[in-house]
Amino acid sequence: MMPGQALQKASERLKLAWFLASGKRPFSTGYGAYKEEHIRAVLERGEFHADKLPAGYGLDLDERIIEYPWLMSHLPPGPGLLLDAGSALNFRFLLDFPALAAKTIHICTLAPERQSFWRRGISYTFQDLRRTCFREAFFDHVVSLSTVEHIGLDNGRFYTGQSSSPRNPASHLDALREMARILQPGGRLYLTIPYGHHFDHGWLQVFDAAMLDRGVQAFGARDVVEQVFRYTTAGWQVSDRADAAEAAYVDLHTGARWRRGLAVAAESVACLVLTR
Repeated sequence: MMPGQALQKASERLKLAWFLASGKRPFSTGYGAYKEEHIRAVLERGEFHADKLPAGYGLDLDERIIEYPWLMSHLPPGPGLLLDAGSALNFRFLLDFPALAAKTIHICTLAPERQSFWRRGISYTFQDLRRTCFREAFFDHVVSLSTVEHIGLDNGRFYTGQSSSPRNPASHLDALREMARILQPGGRLYLTIPYGHHFDHGWLQVFDAAMLDRGVQAFGARDVVEQVFRYTTAGWQVSDRADAAEAAYVDLHTGARWRRGLAVAAESVACLVLTR
């Protein structure tokens, strides 16, 4: 282990200890380390089963505890050219996972992030997902986790000092068309989106059933596999569109009050595999 990595691990342990000692409020200091520890354990032990989740699964954790294991359960092993559209995979513990480690990965987001893994051959581009520089039919796989709900809205909170482009809440459809364009025939888009009662929070929007259908149509999928998960007092559980139709989004970053039993962020998430 490199000295820098050892320092980082020590720092994460301290943050985790602080989080556990201070009441485990989501998104407070140490929450990221706590979440990573749980996601890593689920992946390593194979605890995620899309047909039925154990009681208490992912309690007090946001939708990433669903999205990452769901993705790994669907992404085929072996090599391939993969685009991470939104930089949800830009973490060492995920890139080390076998389903990703074998692939050639491009990460596309709006601006540079705190860490990068270019020494491992990860390529980074900073561009608008509605208009990318990639040629047609370039990728075998595109992964877009909890990203399209931000497209066309105010992304200033993610990039300090960067002015937001004009609002266009329907322009996520352009991004989905673009993802279809850069996928080779038979390639797949692995897509997750906050689902429930439609609401525009200014920086993200919750998709309802009609919006999901319009997105699938814009992509032009010839095959669709869809699963819906919802947060409950028993943790994350398998759900469906009808059961989760009134699900909301709890934005704790705005200081919203939270208590155990409430969702940490999205109350429900739709996970779709769309085949080009």
